[in-house]
Amino acid sequence: MVKNKKMKKMLSLVLAGAMCLSVVTACKDDNQGNNNSSVAVVESLELNETELFLTLGDKVTLSASYNLLEGETLTWVSSSPSVASVDENGCIDALKTGKATITASYGSKQVSCVVEVGLSGNLPSIAFENISSSEITLMKNSSFDLGAYVGFNGKKFQDGAMEYYVSNEGLGTVENGVFTSKDVAGSTQVSVWATWRGQDVRVKTITINVIAESTVLLNGGKLTALNLYMVDNHEGGRYATTETISSVYVSEDGELIDDYTLSILDEGIASIEKSGETWVVASKKAGKTSLVVSYGEKEYFFDVSVNRPVFELGTKVDYSANENVYFDENSKTLKPISEMVAGFEGLVSYDYNGKEYKIKDGALSLPEGEESVVTLYNDNVGYQVTMYVHTEIFDELQDFEKIFAGKSTTNITGYYMLAKDIIEPETVLTMPEGKRPNNFAGVFDGRGHTLSFTFIHGTQYRYGLFGQFLSGATIKNLALYNITKGATTAKSPAGIICGEGSNGDTSTPESVLENVFVDLKFSEAGATNLAIMGNAMWATALRNVIVYVPEVPVTETSVEYGSFARGEVTSSSNSYVISPAPLYFATYDPDRVFKVVPKYYASYQAMLSEGNDYSSFSAEYWDITTFGVPVWKGLVDVWEF
Repeated sequence: MVKNKKMKKMLSLVLAGAMCLSVVTACKDDNQGNNNSSVAVVESLELNETELFLTLGDKVTLSASYNLLEGETLTWVSSSPSVASVDENGCIDALKTGKATITASYGSKQVSCVVEVGLSGNLPSIAFENISSSEITLMKNSSFDLGAYVGFNGKKFQDGAMEYYVSNEGLGTVENGVFTSKDVAGSTQVSVWATWRGQDVRVKTITINVIAESTVLLNGGKLTALNLYMVDNHEGGRYATTETISSVYVSEDGELIDDYTLSILDEGIASIEKSGETWVVASKKAGKTSLVVSYGEKEYFFDVSVNRPVFELGTKVDYSANENVYFDENSKTLKPISEMVAGFEGLVSYDYNGKEYKIKDGALSLPEGEESVVTLYNDNVGYQVTMYVHTEIFDELQDFEKIFAGKSTTNITGYYMLAKDIIEPETVLTMPEGKRPNNFAGVFDGRGHTLSFTFIHGTQYRYGLFGQFLSGATIKNLALYNITKGATTAKSPAGIICGEGSNGDTSTPESVLENVFVDLKFSEAGATNLAIMGNAMWATALRNVIVYVPEVPVTETSVEYGSFARGEVTSSSNSYVISPAPLYFATYDPDRVFKVVPKYYASYQAMLSEGNDYSSFSAEYWDITTFGVPVWKGLVDVWEF
């Protein structure tokens, strides 16, 4: 339970049993995303809450809002970590009743939230993972893990300090939660109590019956466990949905016993029926239970597993975590994962890393930017598939507004993918009214696809298709072909890729353009016409980049223009600009030259005569044989010098 004392109302929070979801509020950028060091940034720091009441065992994350400062990191500290700890993401763990102050620090600013941890009317209790009743039966000289844990507020906790008392130690002892019986038959009581997070947990007592050595054989000892399936046929495979028990042998200390019964512990998982001298066990629901052979006051258990047959699809799919959809290569559309296999309906869960999770609203919780092997289940069958998980998959030009435009300037991180070629040269992308450019620090993978469109910057902000870069931004494997780009004002220089090329801090991870092809023309002359970036900012690396700009229009009012960008990059490896226009020219500083820039040619003919080594250009994305210079592989049939 979480209460906000100040607001006098319940605060709705999603509490995860094993982990917290960290939410960072986007900071407001009064400089419109401009990271020029000449503009002062006002320090600010706010928390979404100043007082919280947490129930013992809760986990919740505070959100911090602050203006981005160069070289600063948000830190968190608790005044009483034994009561409420806090990690580097602001995730609070309520560990003991009491009060603690959580303090966030950024730059010279500090703000705090007072956290009170209580019981919320609940009491902790002892429960057992492996025992469903107050009495169990064990053989002599055997061991059994009691699986004791602390139950509180609907959750299980394993961090209690457990103590055990055995009323008759002549029958057995408990060590590390495991009861080990001796070579004596009889009954004993085992009492368990615990201290958990400063709370004394009341005693729980169970009875353990230790019995003589017994022998129970099914089908002459050939059947030691039952493995059943929900369907008898799946993708050509044959599976058993029933198991027949034709003989049962029961003896105790060598004496044959005829008076016994067979039953299923959980009849929701499987059923058992006797037919003549045999018993038939049938699957009902996926899960695990036991077949119980009972005689006198004793019971003998056989494991019963009801499984869903799994078929490996053998394909890789791209999955969008934000939209809970995958990209279907056949239809070239985004679809719910429930439509991945024809006839596969009623998706209920998925298995990842050996653990099964319920599916809610068609969503999978998987690590982004990685490949994950996942088994999707309905009630009866499963399909195993390899998924590459993206933050979002783009299949429309308008999707790029999610990167370059926001209600307020936001730092965009994550992993993005272009699903297909989008050739719409007449479609105009521009900043929607009332929005501002975002900062991009994520990874965008074009997957070898091509975009064609018209981009109009407007006059107020500096931004490109990817807003403005922050350090760590990566654009790769993408072609921008037949792009028409508008001019910008002198105060808001911007290229087709971005406004600022990075934050200018070379001590942080550089932004990267890799395997990128740009074919661009300007729609108009203007005060500023820069093709790729407004400002390279000395923190961008180029790797296998080709830029072709056939003309840069210039008038008497032009202030600066060029076929690349203002500024230089940290490194340029096998990257070329082909244009009659210079890489950069400013009327107010005509002699300015940048040292680290892509290699420049006035024409393709000049580039052809140079004899460059293009072996680093991957054949997956580039063709270097048809024309003798690197041309985007998907454009070979339409490309003309």
